[in-house]
Amino acid sequence: MTFETGDKLEAYTIEKCLSDTGGMSKIFLAYEEERPTRRVVLKVQRTGEKESRMFQDLLRQELAMLRSLRHPGIVRTIPMRIDNKEVVHEARAADFEGTPWYFAMEYLGGYSLTKHISQFPEDSRLSTRNPHQDLGIYGIDWSLELFHQIVQVVNYMHEKGVAHTDLKPDNIILRHVPSMHLVPQPVLIDFGSACQLDNMSDLTASVGYSPPEVIKAVKHKKGIQEAENIFPDKIDVWMLGVILFELLTGRRMSPFPKGGVLDTSLISIRSKKISRFRVDAHNSIDKLITAILNNDPQKRPSTRQILKALDEKIYSIRPPRIDNRPLDQ
Repeated sequence: MTFETGDKLEAYTIEKCLSDTGGMSKIFLAYEEERPTRRVVLKVQRTGEKESRMFQDLLRQELAMLRSLRHPGIVRTIPMRIDNKEVVHEARAADFEGTPWYFAMEYLGGYSLTKHISQFPEDSRLSTRNPHQDLGIYGIDWSLELFHQIVQVVNYMHEKGVAHTDLKPDNIILRHVPSMHLVPQPVLIDFGSACQLDNMSDLTASVGYSPPEVIKAVKHKKGIQEAENIFPDKIDVWMLGVILFELLTGRRMSPFPKGGVLDTSLISIRSKKISRFRVDAHNSIDKLITAILNNDPQKRPSTRQILKALDEKIYSIRPPRIDNRPLDQ
């Protein structure tokens, strides 16, 4: 399956490839032929491989999952018009080799949480610097508000009986370029690994973000049936803890090992504390992240408990934390 700039899929024209790294699909930016300013993201099934049928099923499962979740913090699917009349949510590219399935999603602009974290001021990472330095959008208050909103989205999913299981900065897009005077509005994308809380059929590890029980199972090549202590919601919770660490320190909690090989060294990060890197971090934050990054998944808090802790026990913030008014009013 190869698409080039200018190729047409019914009402859409391909503008460029956004990602070619997905195992079962490719991501393209496209625009509507009749309204070129209206852009969408097309997720297109990989074809020409022995797993093509499986990729097709997974893509359609992902679409069904997204359509069942209606939340401003979850990427929205876009209905497509076929043959200028029929409206569908999925279609096949009949004029292309392999006739891959595809669906459309809203285009969010591509400002990922990874980009935000990568621009964390280098001189603000050291606890020896001025603890009262104004960090703006990298300050404790702003970062915790952003984290609060991410947890709210994941909590909504859990209440709907769904887990993401691949939470990481690459899969969180901000609707606005970060500003002190705007609510961050994070949006979760890439639901290819999402599953029902009581029906997880596959187990994959995201290096640097997956919890120890997943790393252990994948390293020893255990399938979901043989793996121990696998709870999809608790996988999400661990990943939220890693994201919180990165948000507040601007550094990866666990560096990528050489060659991306999974190793038990990835789980030693649970002993790290935010206060080691920021002297303006209250010990209540360390208590929360220690609870989240518990090696025993059953002892990790739920997303609802995390939200309660952020609202009641974190001393750095008091809701409402951020609104659209200047902060000095």
